[in-house]
Amino acid sequence: MNLSQRYHSWRNKGKRAIQRGDFPLAEKHFRESLADARALGDARLQDLAVCNLCAALIEQNRTDEPEILQLRPIYMRSSDPKIVRLSAYHLARALELQRDFAKAQFYARIALDRSAQLKRADFVASSHNQMGNILTCQSYFGEAAAHYAKALAALPADYPILQALVTDNLGYCRIALGEAARGVSLCEEALGILETHDASPGFLIYPHMDLSLGHLELGRLDRAVEHGRMALEIARYQNHTERIKNILLLLGEAHAKLGAMDAAQAYYGELATFFPEVRIAADFLMAFELRKVVNFRL
Repeated sequence: MNLSQRYHSWRNKGKRAIQRGDFPLAEKHFRESLADARALGDARLQDLAVCNLCAALIEQNRTDEPEILQLRPIYMRSSDPKIVRLSAYHLARALELQRDFAKAQFYARIALDRSAQLKRADFVASSHNQMGNILTCQSYFGEAAAHYAKALAALPADYPILQALVTDNLGYCRIALGEAARGVSLCEEALGILETHDASPGFLIYPHMDLSLGHLELGRLDRAVEHGRMALEIARYQNHTERIKNILLLLGEAHAKLGAMDAAQAYYGELATFFPEVRIAADFLMAFELRKVVNFRL
């Protein structure tokens, strides 16, 4: 196998790992592909390899890595629409995680335009999903739902994990828009696809959390607790603070409505520990249906 073949082999392995949600393994493969691109002395392959590596780093929330800083210069200097698309897409994702939504939306629109120019259905679908995510974070649920629907319409059949993630995102928007039954159905569909394809546990957090919220809205309290506990287990394992807080809120409210006040106090008490500066009491949290004012994508 020559250097060029090895580069493509590492890249393809990395892409498969990304699709499964195994981001540390994807990072390993993409670093190998970047080393081979440098050895080849091919500037275009190096830019592509950096973009691919950034995908794995960003999904590990490592937006301060030196490779991330290379995305904007790559975007600025490249005349290759694929490289422009990839660099803009990953810049948008990094900025979304940093909650700079205005800039994220700017780069996401460029990525979407280039995706259409390239006539790549997978790019078009993932870019519509990205636009939906950024809008969801800003609570523009109706506009976000329209982008998710476009993503599903464009998505090729051989991307089941992305199909599931987009379907769940759409389901959450339906719940947020007051269409809980419709939203729950979509989230259940998404979870089924993810479980069928043995997706990474990290991909299961949002479907479980969304189903906990949806069942809570529908008064199905036992099912809200069941999905909330599964989401919390994964979130604790990943040490994802924001998700843990959101899930604790759902579990506290579900147990309070069930009359399991000791359990509700425990969940709300743990939630209160995340806000020591304001000394929020568990009883205060229990007095309000805070899920009504919380964006569960933040």
